Amino acid sequence: MRTAQEKHGGSMKTKARKVSGKVQGMLVKGLVRGTAATLVAILSSLGNLAIAGDPFRSSDPHDIGDRTEAAFEALFVEGNYPAANDAILKAIDEEPGEPLAHALNGALAYVYGDWDRLQAAAAATEAAATALMDTDPLRGNLYAAVGHALWGGFAISEGGGGPLQGGPEAFSRLQQAQAALNRANEIDPDDPELNLLRGFLDLLVAGNLPFLNLDGAIAQLQKAQPDYLRHYGLAMANRYLDQPNLALAEIEQAIAIAPENPHLIHFRGQVLTKLGTAARDVSQLQQAEQDYVAVLEKHEQLPRPMIRHLEHNELRRLRRTIQELSGGAT
Repeated sequence: MRTAQEKHGGSMKTKARKVSGKVQGMLVKGLVRGTAATLVAILSSLGNLAIAGDPFRSSDPHDIGDRTEAAFEALFVEGNYPAANDAILKAIDEEPGEPLAHALNGALAYVYGDWDRLQAAAAATEAAATALMDTDPLRGNLYAAVGHALWGGFAISEGGGGPLQGGPEAFSRLQQAQAALNRANEIDPDDPELNLLRGFLDLLVAGNLPFLNLDGAIAQLQKAQPDYLRHYGLAMANRYLDQPNLALAEIEQAIAIAPENPHLIHFRGQVLTKLGTAARDVSQLQQAEQDYVAVLEKHEQLPRPMIRHLEHNELRRLRRTIQELSGGAT
Protein backbone atom coordinates (compact mmCIF):
# COMPACT_ATOMS: atom_id res chain seq x y z
CA MET A 1 0.00 0.00 0.00
CA ARG A 2 1.09 3.58 -0.66
CA THR A 3 1.96 5.66 2.37
CA ALA A 4 0.32 9.02 3.02
CA GLN A 5 3.58 10.73 2.04
CA GLU A 6 3.69 8.84 -1.27
CA LYS A 7 0.08 9.73 -1.98
CA HIS A 8 0.80 13.36 -1.17
CA GLY A 9 3.88 13.32 -3.38
CA GLY A 10 1.91 11.81 -6.25
CA SER A 11 -0.81 14.40 -5.81
CA MET A 12 1.75 17.21 -5.85
CA LYS A 13 3.34 15.83 -9.04
CA THR A 14 -0.07 15.66 -10.72
CA LYS A 15 -0.79 19.26 -9.72
CA ALA A 16 2.65 20.33 -10.94
CA ARG A 17 2.00 18.68 -14.30
CA LYS A 18 -1.33 20.45 -14.57
CA VAL A 19 0.24 23.82 -13.75
CA SER A 20 3.10 23.16 -16.17
CA GLY A 21 0.61 22.20 -18.88
CA LYS A 22 -1.39 25.36 -18.24
CA VAL A 23 1.70 27.57 -18.51
CA GLN A 24 2.76 25.74 -21.68
CA GLY A 25 -0.68 26.34 -23.14
CA MET A 26 -0.47 30.05 -22.32
CA LEU A 27 2.97 30.28 -23.89
CA VAL A 28 1.87 28.49 -27.05
CA LYS A 29 -1.26 30.59 -27.41
CA GLY A 30 0.79 33.73 -26.95
CA LEU A 31 3.34 32.66 -29.55
CA VAL A 32 0.72 31.68 -32.12
CA ARG A 33 -1.41 34.76 -31.56
CA GLY A 34 1.71 36.91 -31.62
CA THR A 35 2.88 35.46 -34.92
CA ALA A 36 -0.55 35.77 -36.54
CA ALA A 37 -1.12 39.27 -35.15
CA THR A 38 2.30 40.49 -36.25
CA LEU A 39 2.06 39.08 -39.75
CA VAL A 40 -1.52 40.25 -40.20
CA ALA A 41 -0.53 43.74 -39.05
CA ILE A 42 2.23 43.77 -41.66
CA LEU A 43 -0.12 42.24 -44.22
CA SER A 44 -2.93 44.71 -43.74
CA SER A 45 -0.86 47.84 -43.39
CA LEU A 46 2.50 47.95 -45.14
CA GLY A 47 0.82 49.30 -48.26
CA ASN A 48 0.02 52.49 -46.38
CA LEU A 49 3.71 53.33 -46.43
CA ALA A 50 4.14 52.87 -50.20
CA ILE A 51 7.80 51.95 -49.74
CA ALA A 52 9.63 50.19 -52.56
CA GLY A 53 12.03 47.36 -51.72
CA ASP A 54 12.76 46.26 -48.16
CA PRO A 55 9.98 47.64 -45.89
CA PHE A 56 11.93 47.01 -42.69
CA ARG A 57 15.32 48.62 -43.34
CA SER A 58 16.09 52.13 -44.56
CA SER A 59 19.78 51.20 -44.95
CA ASP A 60 21.50 47.94 -45.91
CA PRO A 61 18.27 46.44 -47.34
CA HIS A 62 17.87 42.69 -47.67
CA ASP A 63 16.64 40.99 -50.84
CA ILE A 64 12.84 40.71 -50.54
CA GLY A 65 10.72 39.69 -53.50
CA ASP A 66 9.46 42.48 -55.74
CA ARG A 67 6.11 40.76 -56.25
CA THR A 68 5.54 40.45 -52.52
CA GLU A 69 6.37 44.11 -52.04
CA ALA A 70 4.28 45.15 -55.04
CA ALA A 71 1.33 43.26 -53.58
CA PHE A 72 1.73 45.24 -50.36
CA GLU A 73 1.86 48.56 -52.20
CA ALA A 74 -0.98 47.87 -54.63
CA LEU A 75 -3.53 46.10 -52.50
CA PHE A 76 -2.89 46.46 -48.78
CA VAL A 77 -3.44 50.20 -48.45
CA GLU A 78 -6.83 49.73 -46.82
CA GLY A 79 -6.21 46.40 -45.10
CA ASN A 80 -8.42 44.60 -47.63
CA TYR A 81 -8.20 40.91 -46.71
CA PRO A 82 -9.84 39.45 -49.86
CA ALA A 83 -7.63 41.56 -52.14
CA ALA A 84 -4.59 40.77 -50.02
CA ASN A 85 -5.40 37.08 -50.27
CA ASP A 86 -5.36 37.20 -54.07
CA ALA A 87 -2.16 39.24 -54.11
CA ILE A 88 -0.31 36.90 -51.75
CA LEU A 89 -1.26 33.85 -53.82
CA LYS A 90 0.12 35.59 -56.93
CA ALA A 91 3.30 36.50 -55.07
CA ILE A 92 3.74 32.88 -53.95
CA ASP A 93 3.26 31.67 -57.52
CA GLU A 94 5.90 34.03 -58.91
CA GLU A 95 8.25 34.19 -55.90
CA PRO A 96 8.16 30.78 -54.26
CA GLY A 97 11.50 31.42 -52.55
CA GLU A 98 10.32 34.45 -50.53
CA PRO A 99 9.48 33.23 -46.99
CA LEU A 100 7.54 36.36 -46.06
CA ALA A 101 4.93 35.59 -48.73
CA HIS A 102 4.44 32.06 -47.36
CA ALA A 103 4.35 33.36 -43.79
CA LEU A 104 1.64 35.86 -44.68
CA ASN A 105 -0.27 33.08 -46.41
CA GLY A 106 -0.08 31.11 -43.16
CA ALA A 107 -1.28 34.11 -41.16
CA LEU A 108 -4.33 34.45 -43.41
CA ALA A 109 -5.00 30.72 -43.17
CA TYR A 110 -4.90 30.97 -39.35
CA VAL A 111 -7.29 33.95 -39.37
CA TYR A 112 -9.77 32.15 -41.63
CA GLY A 113 -9.41 28.73 -39.99
CA ASP A 114 -8.20 27.03 -43.20
CA TRP A 115 -6.13 24.29 -41.59
CA ASP A 116 -4.99 22.51 -44.76
CA ARG A 117 -3.72 25.79 -46.13
CA LEU A 118 -2.01 26.55 -42.82
CA GLN A 119 -0.08 23.27 -42.95
CA ALA A 120 1.01 23.94 -46.53
CA ALA A 121 2.07 27.49 -45.66
CA ALA A 122 4.02 26.35 -42.59
CA ALA A 123 5.92 23.76 -44.65
CA ALA A 124 6.60 26.29 -47.43
CA THR A 125 7.79 28.91 -44.94
CA GLU A 126 10.23 26.41 -43.42
CA ALA A 127 11.49 25.33 -46.86
CA ALA A 128 12.03 28.91 -48.02
CA ALA A 129 13.76 29.75 -44.74
CA THR A 130 16.10 26.78 -45.10
CA ALA A 131 16.98 27.86 -48.64
CA LEU A 132 17.97 31.31 -47.32
CA MET A 133 20.41 30.04 -44.70
CA ASP A 134 23.49 30.30 -46.92
CA THR A 135 22.76 33.71 -48.46
CA ASP A 136 20.80 35.48 -45.68
CA PRO A 137 21.08 33.52 -42.42
CA LEU A 138 19.42 36.25 -40.37
CA ARG A 139 16.18 36.08 -42.35
CA GLY A 140 16.58 32.33 -42.73
CA ASN A 141 16.54 31.86 -38.97
CA LEU A 142 13.85 34.49 -38.52
CA TYR A 143 11.43 32.69 -40.83
CA ALA A 144 12.44 29.29 -39.51
CA ALA A 145 11.02 30.61 -36.23
CA VAL A 146 7.85 31.75 -37.99
CA GLY A 147 7.50 28.31 -39.59
CA HIS A 148 7.69 26.66 -36.17
CA ALA A 149 5.11 29.12 -34.82
CA LEU A 150 2.73 28.30 -37.68
CA TRP A 151 3.13 24.58 -37.02
CA GLY A 152 2.47 25.26 -33.35
CA GLY A 153 -0.69 27.09 -34.33
CA PHE A 154 -1.86 24.13 -36.35
CA ALA A 155 -1.08 21.69 -33.52
CA ILE A 156 -3.50 23.40 -31.11
CA SER A 157 -6.10 24.27 -33.76
CA GLU A 158 -9.36 22.50 -34.51
CA GLY A 159 -7.64 20.94 -37.51
CA GLY A 160 -4.79 19.63 -35.35
CA GLY A 161 -5.00 18.00 -31.97
CA GLY A 162 -6.58 20.94 -30.17
CA PRO A 163 -5.07 22.68 -27.11
CA LEU A 164 -4.96 19.50 -24.99
CA GLN A 165 -3.60 16.91 -27.41
CA GLY A 166 -1.61 19.36 -29.50
CA GLY A 167 -0.06 21.17 -26.54
CA PRO A 168 3.17 19.11 -26.29
CA GLU A 169 3.89 19.43 -30.02
CA ALA A 170 3.12 23.14 -29.95
CA PHE A 171 5.32 23.72 -26.93
CA SER A 172 8.18 21.89 -28.66
CA ARG A 173 7.69 24.18 -31.64
CA LEU A 174 7.77 27.19 -29.31
CA GLN A 175 11.17 26.11 -28.01
CA GLN A 176 12.49 25.59 -31.55
CA ALA A 177 11.16 28.99 -32.60
CA GLN A 178 12.90 30.69 -29.69
CA ALA A 179 16.15 28.91 -30.55
CA ALA A 180 15.93 30.13 -34.16
CA LEU A 181 15.24 33.68 -33.00
CA ASN A 182 18.27 33.47 -30.70
CA ARG A 183 20.44 32.45 -33.68
CA ALA A 184 19.12 35.41 -35.68
CA ASN A 185 19.81 37.68 -32.72
CA GLU A 186 23.44 36.52 -32.62
CA ILE A 187 23.85 37.68 -36.23
CA ASP A 188 22.41 41.17 -35.72
CA PRO A 189 20.61 42.04 -32.47
CA ASP A 190 19.65 45.46 -33.84
CA ASP A 191 17.98 44.25 -37.04
CA PRO A 192 14.57 46.01 -37.42
CA GLU A 193 12.71 43.03 -38.91
CA LEU A 194 13.96 40.72 -36.17
CA ASN A 195 13.08 43.18 -33.42
CA LEU A 196 9.63 43.78 -34.89
CA LEU A 197 8.69 40.12 -34.91
CA ARG A 198 10.43 39.21 -31.68
CA GLY A 199 9.03 42.25 -29.88
CA PHE A 200 5.46 41.38 -30.87
CA LEU A 201 5.93 37.72 -30.01
CA ASP A 202 7.38 38.48 -26.57
CA LEU A 203 4.65 41.05 -25.99
CA LEU A 204 1.82 38.69 -26.79
CA VAL A 205 3.37 35.72 -24.98
CA ALA A 206 3.77 37.88 -21.85
CA GLY A 207 0.19 39.06 -22.21
CA ASN A 208 -1.04 35.47 -21.94
CA LEU A 209 0.91 34.67 -18.78
CA PRO A 210 -0.14 35.23 -15.15
CA PHE A 211 3.10 37.19 -14.54
CA LEU A 212 3.88 40.15 -16.76
CA ASN A 213 7.34 41.43 -17.67
CA LEU A 214 7.40 43.51 -20.82
CA ASP A 215 10.87 45.05 -20.49
CA GLY A 216 12.38 42.84 -23.18
CA ALA A 217 9.46 43.29 -25.58
CA ILE A 218 9.52 47.07 -25.18
CA ALA A 219 13.30 47.22 -25.73
CA GLN A 220 12.95 45.18 -28.94
CA LEU A 221 10.00 47.19 -30.26
CA GLN A 222 11.95 50.42 -29.76
CA LYS A 223 14.44 49.10 -32.35
CA ALA A 224 11.76 47.85 -34.77
CA GLN A 225 10.65 49.20 -38.14
CA PRO A 226 8.47 50.35 -39.83
CA ASP A 227 7.63 53.23 -37.50
CA TYR A 228 3.88 52.80 -37.35
CA LEU A 229 4.20 49.15 -36.30
CA ARG A 230 6.70 50.17 -33.62
CA HIS A 231 4.17 52.67 -32.25
CA TYR A 232 1.41 50.04 -32.47
CA GLY A 233 3.47 47.55 -30.48
CA LEU A 234 4.37 50.12 -27.83
CA ALA A 235 0.70 51.09 -27.59
CA MET A 236 -0.15 47.43 -26.92
CA ALA A 237 2.56 47.22 -24.27
CA ASN A 238 1.25 50.29 -22.47
CA ARG A 239 -2.28 48.91 -22.56
CA TYR A 240 -1.06 45.67 -20.95
CA LEU A 241 0.68 47.81 -18.31
CA ASP A 242 -2.60 49.67 -17.65
CA GLN A 243 -1.23 52.95 -18.98
CA PRO A 244 -4.06 53.92 -21.36
CA ASN A 245 -2.94 57.55 -21.79
CA LEU A 246 0.49 56.41 -22.97
CA ALA A 247 -1.17 53.78 -25.16
CA LEU A 248 -3.34 56.47 -26.73
CA ALA A 249 -0.32 58.68 -27.45
CA GLU A 250 1.47 55.81 -29.21
CA ILE A 251 -1.53 54.69 -31.27
CA GLU A 252 -2.16 58.27 -32.39
CA GLN A 253 1.38 58.34 -33.80
CA ALA A 254 0.74 55.07 -35.61
CA ILE A 255 -2.51 56.37 -37.10
CA ALA A 256 -0.79 59.57 -38.24
CA ILE A 257 1.40 57.37 -40.47
CA ALA A 258 -1.27 54.83 -41.52
CA PRO A 259 -4.61 56.67 -41.17
CA GLU A 260 -6.76 54.16 -43.07
CA ASN A 261 -5.64 51.04 -41.21
CA PRO A 262 -8.73 49.52 -39.54
CA HIS A 263 -6.71 47.59 -36.93
CA LEU A 264 -5.16 50.79 -35.62
CA ILE A 265 -8.50 52.61 -35.59
CA HIS A 266 -10.09 49.69 -33.75
CA PHE A 267 -7.32 49.71 -31.17
CA ARG A 268 -7.74 53.45 -30.59
CA GLY A 269 -11.45 52.90 -30.06
CA GLN A 270 -10.70 50.28 -27.41
CA VAL A 271 -8.31 52.60 -25.57
CA LEU A 272 -10.80 55.48 -25.70
CA THR A 273 -13.48 53.13 -24.37
CA LYS A 274 -11.29 52.28 -21.39
CA LEU A 275 -10.40 55.91 -20.69
CA GLY A 276 -13.95 57.18 -21.15
CA THR A 277 -15.48 54.47 -18.98
CA ALA A 278 -13.02 55.09 -16.15
CA ALA A 279 -13.53 58.87 -16.29
CA ARG A 280 -17.26 58.64 -17.07
CA ASP A 281 -16.46 60.91 -20.03
CA VAL A 282 -19.22 60.66 -22.63
CA SER A 283 -17.25 62.66 -25.21
CA GLN A 284 -14.38 60.15 -25.16
CA LEU A 285 -16.85 57.29 -25.43
CA GLN A 286 -18.46 58.96 -28.42
CA GLN A 287 -15.04 59.26 -30.05
CA ALA A 288 -14.61 55.51 -29.49
CA GLU A 289 -18.03 54.94 -31.07
CA GLN A 290 -16.92 56.89 -34.14
CA ASP A 291 -13.83 54.70 -34.44
CA TYR A 292 -15.87 51.50 -34.16
CA VAL A 293 -18.34 52.70 -36.79
CA ALA A 294 -15.44 53.62 -39.10
CA VAL A 295 -14.11 50.06 -38.81
CA LEU A 296 -17.55 48.55 -39.47
CA GLU A 297 -17.80 50.59 -42.66
CA LYS A 298 -14.93 48.43 -43.94
CA HIS A 299 -16.78 45.21 -43.13
CA GLU A 300 -16.36 43.74 -46.62
CA GLN A 301 -12.58 44.01 -46.27
CA LEU A 302 -12.20 42.38 -42.84
CA PRO A 303 -12.63 38.88 -41.38
CA ARG A 304 -16.22 38.20 -40.34
CA PRO A 305 -15.37 37.09 -36.76
CA MET A 306 -13.71 40.45 -36.09
CA ILE A 307 -16.71 42.34 -37.46
CA ARG A 308 -19.23 40.22 -35.54
CA HIS A 309 -17.38 40.67 -32.26
CA LEU A 310 -17.06 44.41 -32.77
CA GLU A 311 -20.69 44.90 -33.75
CA HIS A 312 -22.40 42.54 -31.32
CA ASN A 313 -20.12 42.89 -28.30
CA GLU A 314 -17.85 45.94 -28.17
CA LEU A 315 -20.09 48.49 -29.90
CA ARG A 316 -23.25 47.27 -28.18
CA ARG A 317 -21.67 47.51 -24.72
CA LEU A 318 -20.21 50.92 -25.53
CA ARG A 319 -23.56 52.34 -26.63
CA ARG A 320 -25.20 50.97 -23.51
CA THR A 321 -22.59 52.75 -21.38
CA ILE A 322 -23.06 56.01 -23.28
CA GLN A 323 -26.82 55.77 -22.75
CA GLU A 324 -26.44 55.11 -19.05
CA LEU A 325 -24.00 57.99 -18.52
CA SER A 326 -26.18 60.33 -20.55
CA GLY A 327 -29.14 59.59 -18.28
CA GLY A 328 -31.06 57.79 -20.98
CA ALA A 329 -31.08 54.27 -19.50
CA THR A 330 -34.48 52.72 -19.23
